[in-house]
Amino acid sequence: MTVLRPAVEMKDSGIEWVGRIPSDWNVVPIRTCFNEVVEKNKDGLVKNALKFTYGEIVPKTNFDADEDDYVADTILNYYVVMPGTIMINGLNLNFDLISQRTALVREKGIITSAYVGIIPKDYDVTLPEFMNYLFKAYDYRMAFHNMGGGVRKILNFTRLKSQMVCFPPLLEQQAIADYLDDRCSKIDEIIAEAAASIEEYKKLKQAVIFEAVTKGLDKTVPMKGSGVEWIGEIPFDWHVVKATRIIDFTQNGITRRDLEKSTGQIVLKLRNIDADGHIDYSFVNRIELSKDELNRYILSNNDLLFVRVNGSKELVGKCAIFQSIDEPVAYNDHIIRVRLNQHCSVSYLKWVLLSPIGKREITSRIKTSAGQHTLSGQDLRDIRLCLPPIKIQNSIAMYLEDKCNSIENIIVEKQSLINDLQAYKKSLIYEVVTGKRRVV
Repeated sequence: MTVLRPAVEMKDSGIEWVGRIPSDWNVVPIRTCFNEVVEKNKDGLVKNALKFTYGEIVPKTNFDADEDDYVADTILNYYVVMPGTIMINGLNLNFDLISQRTALVREKGIITSAYVGIIPKDYDVTLPEFMNYLFKAYDYRMAFHNMGGGVRKILNFTRLKSQMVCFPPLLEQQAIADYLDDRCSKIDEIIAEAAASIEEYKKLKQAVIFEAVTKGLDKTVPMKGSGVEWIGEIPFDWHVVKATRIIDFTQNGITRRDLEKSTGQIVLKLRNIDADGHIDYSFVNRIELSKDELNRYILSNNDLLFVRVNGSKELVGKCAIFQSIDEPVAYNDHIIRVRLNQHCSVSYLKWVLLSPIGKREITSRIKTSAGQHTLSGQDLRDIRLCLPPIKIQNSIAMYLEDKCNSIENIIVEKQSLINDLQAYKKSLIYEVVTGKRRVV
């Protein structure tokens, strides 16, 4: 367990992101207790290639120097690292959004020389396991970002070595490392269980949608073959049709231009349409629109917005139904606006597009060029869907709205638990490795 350390036992560390530390702790430059790892794998004898993954150093897969000449040449420039080495990813610090830049090497191997590797000079003075947690606390406080240099904010050992670190006597380092190993592993187990549960609920949601848009809600009605193997049987009075039968109108949005202004009309972008079929207004862009653009691109109630272009293939096909707000709203040209005829409910079509049917139909028609994945309005018209009578469509849409909202609320709760645990873990590590909490 830990207890708060009395203020009278604390002193100023002189390190901005550390603050006060116990009065008997050391504060020294990194160069006094660490050496840089500089040994190259020039003879190629070490073949256990390692990499960063979510704050851990793990073996690379599909990276066999015995089978691939390119790999064999590449590993000659890798650094040889030993257990106890601390790796710091100091690349592109100005683009970092998630702090996962430090990790401890636990087995002999090789790793790209693009990272900074440091190893204790004296294991009787600094314990790698403690120092790894300390550097993680630095990382959580974005300390490394202040150390990087150049346009891309790159951190190397020349810049790192003059930075200060704080640490207690060796026995206390060991106690802290043991405590954090125990606590963090338990927290990670709970996080992993919650993350796995989220994935199961996502699968459940997809199964519920698929069942509703292919089999309906009444399990007693007679069935017939759909003519599509992976859809299977559908209710007798349903039909498998192309979307061109129900779509009256499709149009791309406003051509991309400066959308970062704070005045003018709201213009929805890809980020405003989430994967669950909702429009997110928490961050919006605005531009001044001409009268012609207003007439052409302003949205109306029940317009379906469909993401047609994305750098990620999985995100093409996100869609949401627009409902009027207090001001005009337009949309950019990575989105298609869709209007339907009287044969299909827009709410029902949204659920079809979000279902495994819709995703499979969309994915099979996507065209890829220059890293962008695109589905045109004509491609959208070519997708197949199961079409029940309009009354049944409305019933299915209402059922799915209620059922999927319940599932999404559970997912949100579990994600909130994960976020809270991650924040607690970061706070715990920081307070313990800087001595604000004493391990007892």
